[in-house]
Amino acid sequence: MIKERFSLRKLACASGISLGSLSDKLNNRSEFTASEIMRLSELLKAKPVEDYFFILKDRNIEQIGSV
Repeated sequence: MIKERFSLRKLACASGISLGSLSDKLNNRSEFTASEIMRLSELLKAKPVEDYFFILKDRNIEQIGSV
């Protein structure tokens, strides 16, 4: 976020995600939807998307925030 000069509030506004929801998602209290991941990756110019939104664990891809 800092690299692209987004504050949490500005990123929430630009992505259409409420500030509270974005905070919850970034702190692993809830999960990002696929459309949110795509929107945020475009805003943040995050390539490849997997490096930011997924972790590799025991050969299974697990979404950050999932239980």
